[in-house]
Amino acid sequence: MSSDSVSGASDARPESSGGPIRRLVILRHAAADYHFDGPDRERPLTQDGEHTALARGRQLGQKVPAVDRLLVSPAVRTRQTATMAMPDGPDPQIVESIYEATAGDLITVLERFGTGCTVLVGHNPGLSDLASLLTGRPQALAPGDALILSMTQPQEGPLQPLSAEVLENLTAV
Repeated sequence: MSSDSVSGASDARPESSGGPIRRLVILRHAAADYHFDGPDRERPLTQDGEHTALARGRQLGQKVPAVDRLLVSPAVRTRQTATMAMPDGPDPQIVESIYEATAGDLITVLERFGTGCTVLVGHNPGLSDLASLLTGRPQALAPGDALILSMTQPQEGPLQPLSAEVLENLTAV
């Protein structure tokens, strides 16, 4: 699987009726088990992490009722966070390149797959760096935190720095 592979999807830009990215939810995975004796990608959420992901899901369900796309790192903890936080959302698209991604990598993913309202579930430092780049303000996402961004750039063209404003900052519960 290449670093740009998406589980269950072709390499072509997916069809979407959502149009350009209008809203972006950046969701850092909830608390993971640091005592897990296995590969980092296989680390599961802790019980507290599961509770946080479920609570975040209730908040997101109220604040972001319609999600067009759910882009998720292949790590177990991000997949668990995504399914718990977005139980009624679209099927998660597992995107290999989100794991250990930089802000630039994440912009590439969003430009390729993100349209309409996109939820991006991944890891730090990439997610916080992406949020900081897009908003022009330092953003530090703790496990389970989410930022709901409104994109302010023109409809066409690549994502640009300073192209989003924070609508909601949902911190760990």
